Amino acid sequence: MRLPNSPDPGRELRPVQQALTERLEELDLGPFQSLAELREIISKRRGRRIEAMPFPLRGTNISGLFLATPDVDLILYEQDAPLYHQEHIQLHELSHVLLGHVDEREPSSTDVLAQLPQLHGHTVVKVLQRTDYEERIEHEAETMASILAMRLRQRSSTPESEELRRIERSLSLSRRAE
Repeated sequence: MRLPNSPDPGRELRPVQQALTERLEELDLGPFQSLAELREIISKRRGRRIEAMPFPLRGTNISGLFLATPDVDLILYEQDAPLYHQEHIQLHELSHVLLGHVDEREPSSTDVLAQLPQLHGHTVVKVLQRTDYEERIEHEAETMASILAMRLRQRSSTPESEELRRIERSLSLSRRAE
């Protein structure tokens, strides 16, 4: 993201990234190996169940949103987005929770819900959606999501990485046999 009137946009982002990295350390989330584990940790901290659901958002200006209902918090993300983008959207919305943005916001208007007729009839207390990346909370959530994504990749034992390790082991065994 290039900030206006900045000869070195990275210079302006580094303090934010550093501050959020420190904030993440202060939160002491403990170990997590997957997005589901991270969501469960945050859910326990919040004292509310958080569910992530793929949702048909194509045709709206929304790629993901956080909905607080009386019983559960929902993260909706574009069901047709590539998997890595679906994960990032969820991390972005979880970052809003971690950073207290959900609690900063007033109860929402129905503007967003008007774009999602599938949700009519459901009680929604608060809505957070990506609006303008220049807005402070969006910038913070996006940066925190990137930090969390890096940590997930470092800690992950996804089937893909397990498969890669198996292939690497096989190749190293076949090299020894030669």
